Amino acid sequence: MRLVEEIKSKQNSDGSFPAIIIDDYPKQEGELFYWEFSKAAETGLAIIALLEAGESPDSDVIAKATEFLRKNETEDHWTSTVYLYWEETRINLVKESPSIVATAYAVVALSRLDTTSPGNRNG
Repeated sequence: MRLVEEIKSKQNSDGSFPAIIIDDYPKQEGELFYWEFSKAAETGLAIIALLEAGESPDSDVIAKATEFLRKNETEDHWTSTVYLYWEETRINLVKESPSIVATAYAVVALSRLDTTSPGNRNG
């Protein structure tokens, strides 16, 4: 399928997929601007989509994406990068933050692949 190949072509060399905006608040003039990006969310979502489209769980693209998620789990969650910008003061803040969305996508993706994923761990 053309769309499957398109998804696969977007994979980064580290196994991740390009970060998506998972939260975006509209900016009023001079007010706070907020974006939240997550490579983990996009990678989990890409795994889910590829598996649903019939991609083999043993394919290189799935293996690389899975490895990225496993390497980037922080304690018991995955993160997103939060960008805050105040236009009037020109103050910027960029920070990694726990993300429910990224964690949910990663857990679902890994759960579809095996029973050692975070959502299936005992203890």
